[in-house]
Amino acid sequence: AAGSGKVAIVKSSTALTGACPNDPNVIDLVGYGNTATCSETGPTAAPGNTTAVLRRFGGCLDTDNNNSDFVVGSPMPRNSASPINDCSPDPVAIHDIQGNGLATPFAGMLVSTTGIVTARKSNGFFLQTPNIDADPNTSEGIFVFTSSGPTVAVGDAISVLGEANEFFNLTQINTLPSFITVSSSG
Repeated sequence: AAGSGKVAIVKSSTALTGACPNDPNVIDLVGYGNTATCSETGPTAAPGNTTAVLRRFGGCLDTDNNNSDFVVGSPMPRNSASPINDCSPDPVAIHDIQGNGLATPFAGMLVSTTGIVTARKSNGFFLQTPNIDADPNTSEGIFVFTSSGPTVAVGDAISVLGEANEFFNLTQINTLPSFITVSSSG
């Protein structure tokens, strides 16, 4: 239906059954519109006659929450001849993500960076440049916000992938657990 519905990408030609199929052959599921009977966590907004539902960050965001993974916009059809979107961006230096002003120049973009955890808070942790031989209070750093993020320890060397936004005068990376990987520790 135009106003709401669901689309499943499957790896089998066997027909799905049920209003919200819980089938191991479902690779991805997108529910759209307020009255969608099935979605991953929450449905996206409904597209219109001249709009489409698009996966954010060039198709790279998949947190299993349709409401936050997709936006409504102009159709951008793709096929096998279209260039491939690289979903693993090159790491960006912490000071470049933070920028010189109150807002990051990478606001709303998917970025990755690496650093050392120098402090933990209940809603995230501080990540600073890998070389923290100097005073960590003055080295480049960002606060990584995670509402239910992974267990990290002070001193862990980690790589973070997420969306850059402003968090007071620091850069916040809105992350979900799947966006954070501990690359090494100590």
